[in-house]
Amino acid sequence: MIYDVLNNDVFNYFMSVFALFFVPIFMYVVVLSFVK
Repeated sequence: MIYDVLNNDVFNYFMSVFALFFVPIFMYVVVLSFVK
């Protein structure tokens, strides 16, 4: 069942969109932590 979810195109699209928003925010927080 886990492999079926990982192979789901909708799941892959969701993860791509999530990474698209999460990565820049994560990098922004890391930069702020170093600035402070």
